[in-house]
Amino acid sequence: YKATLAWARRCVIAPLKQLIGGELRSLLWCPPGVLRILAPANLWPGIAVTNVIDPCVRASGPERAWGQTALFVADPDVEGQRIPGSLEIASRLAVAASTHGGLRTRVSRGARFGAALSSAILGLVNAPADPKGFLDETLDAQLIILVAHGYVEPPLVAELSLIEADGRVMQLPLQTIAEDPRRIAGKTFILLSCETARTGTWSHQAGGLAGALLACGARRLIAPLWPVLVDAAINLGEALLIGLAAGRDPAQVLQDLARTAGELTDGAPVSTCAFVVWST
Repeated sequence: YKATLAWARRCVIAPLKQLIGGELRSLLWCPPGVLRILAPANLWPGIAVTNVIDPCVRASGPERAWGQTALFVADPDVEGQRIPGSLEIASRLAVAASTHGGLRTRVSRGARFGAALSSAILGLVNAPADPKGFLDETLDAQLIILVAHGYVEPPLVAELSLIEADGRVMQLPLQTIAEDPRRIAGKTFILLSCETARTGTWSHQAGGLAGALLACGARRLIAPLWPVLVDAAINLGEALLIGLAAGRDPAQVLQDLARTAGELTDGAPVSTCAFVVWST
């Protein structure tokens, strides 16, 4: 990562900055090939960057007022996959998300879900955070927040790990999500799941979960390129929800957070810097 980043700064970013001349406050960035693996916060420090798959301007109409919001927290509750403090995470995000409109919250911790876990979480639905529930809730929600494990091997393999009512971990593949674009079109997704912003290095299209959602017409997607620490991801999720409710640009929110996060730790992006805003 360090070597690729150094090359990109020297051979791509420096010439572009010379060409642009003046200072930039915001940027619509269309990264080709290997540049997609590099965090915009590392490439363009101090600039609010929104990534796009291609430079086409789409007639998507004005952004709708926030309607229903769906929050999912899927904790397998098994050694090596447990999400520490999953109930506290759900409670914090539900409070931040509640300002966006009607909130429906699904929380699973192993075989327990809904009222069996807590009655104090805002918008709690007595149903598991399972694949069917995810597909059902995204049909009506305008804003979808997900805390779960994710796996991406671009360009074609991408899965979300959700929890069935009996506690089994069930993978929701991107092909299933993409079957009905009406569930995705015009929606905003905040995916606090490892690697879910990765789109592969194909030049003609984007792969992975982010690519599938964008191809189905998602208005925007905020997610990490790399594995992230839970605390950093939840703090960022809260800040994003508060910023969106106030009408702020999510890229500006990420830029403000990245300003104090540093650049690199052990050769990989710091958790906050790993997050990317993809938009159509």
